[in-house]
Amino acid sequence: MLGESSKGTESAASLAALGSREHAKDIALLLKNEFRQADAAKALALMGATEYA
Repeated sequence: MLGESSKGTESAASLAALGSREHAKDIALLLKNEFRQADAAKALALMGATEYA
């Protein structure tokens, strides 16, 4: 899972750049972490994700 690694936000940004919407649910889990929340929101916005389930 993305949130478990120390490179979670970098992974999320990479997936967003690739347009990997199937990983939006994993990236959305980072929204619960106050220190990674902004990066997760940015990654989800870049990939155009509107749903996370």
